[in-house]
Amino acid sequence: MRTKSMSESKRGALLLCLSAGFCLFSGCSDEPKQVKPTPRPYRGQQTQVQSDTPTVENTEERGEEIRRVCSRKAQTSTDISRCWMEESERRGAKKFDAQLNLQLLVSPEGKAQEINVINSTAELKTLEGCVVEAVRSWNFPTGQTVAPAQCNFLLRPMM
Repeated sequence: MRTKSMSESKRGALLLCLSAGFCLFSGCSDEPKQVKPTPRPYRGQQTQVQSDTPTVENTEERGEEIRRVCSRKAQTSTDISRCWMEESERRGAKKFDAQLNLQLLVSPEGKAQEINVINSTAELKTLEGCVVEAVRSWNFPTGQTVAPAQCNFLLRPMM
């Protein structure tokens, strides 16, 4: 068995490091690396604790996520279509359209804690109440703070 000379082993180590692409010259020598000990504070000296910087919630982005939930649920929720059907029956099966604009305050846990109807009308009070209760049961994206959002619903008969 042939032993490698020192220059051959250095050349092999250098080639390994270069082929790896991330170890150009550091760590490719035969000399052991020196590790410096972590400095310890003197008695009475305060240490600095590194903490992660808390993220700041972008309320506009969360508001947009909440509006997407409203849009998706408005199309798929049986509660909203039930509200429209009940109002239609109450009106004697007359066809009608209703535009409802809701202002929501969504808790950090993702629940609508406050819902207000914007431009409420006496004619649509029952329908508005039904839609508000449906929206109150939905789950919205969670976050760090209370997030405001406006959800708009256009309720009309299916053609």
